[in-house]
Amino acid sequence: YLQLESFMDLNDVIGLSLPKDPTPVFTELQSKYPSGELIVPTVGAGTVNTEFEILAGMRVQDFGLAEYPYKTILLERPCESIAHALRTYGYSTTAIHNNVGSFYGRHRVFPNLGFELFIPIEYMEDPVYNQFDWAHDSMLTEQILKALDASDGSDFVFAISVQAHGSYPNDFEVDPGISGIWDDSYASKLSYYITQISQMDTFLKDLISELEKRDEETVLVIYGDHLPALDIPEEQLESQSMYVTDYVIWNNIGLDVPDRNLTSYQLSAHIG
Repeated sequence: YLQLESFMDLNDVIGLSLPKDPTPVFTELQSKYPSGELIVPTVGAGTVNTEFEILAGMRVQDFGLAEYPYKTILLERPCESIAHALRTYGYSTTAIHNNVGSFYGRHRVFPNLGFELFIPIEYMEDPVYNQFDWAHDSMLTEQILKALDASDGSDFVFAISVQAHGSYPNDFEVDPGISGIWDDSYASKLSYYITQISQMDTFLKDLISELEKRDEETVLVIYGDHLPALDIPEEQLESQSMYVTDYVIWNNIGLDVPDRNLTSYQLSAHIG
């Protein structure tokens, strides 16, 4: 699984005109592989609530108003999850995040979600950062491949991206080819955001290229955790909802699942 921080398909913004598609790889994947809209429980922040729903197959709203299971019950108790389930079938389970291990308490939560190994940025060599000190996602490729090579059997790898994390600057050079922005005060922020997701899209291309070289049956689930903190009006979104991102399931096994709009807590069951 590849959870992309604040990643969205800007082609879904009605009236927005860009000089070119900033995420052509993701766009092509959507046309070739199972995909759809993903309804998530948060917008602009709160990554781990989407993460929880993906892994556990449960709704965070069932835990109470404004609850973050990562900050409460998961610090103390194990929870059913796809990682626990796959371990019973002999899978090795690894979580990877190009940010500090204590962010949202993941270093304590992931064992309770069934991960045998957690690799945060503290264990990665020579990270490269953007101007807001969020690590570039390209460094995840090496870590994912290492995790796949670490065992002789099947692997479940859950990789968490961070590059497009907000906030976004007011002094970034604005691309003059952009038009149809919902609010001119977001021109700089949007231009910066586009550079980040464009680099993330290149990372997707490179990762899939490496996976294609391996003689191994592989399913790669790619999705955005939530929309970016850019205050895009709901009426300018094709989904008409600020709680909708996108997913696509790249695979080399001819996975026969239909295109379908899902909630984040349904995604793992849909693949299975």
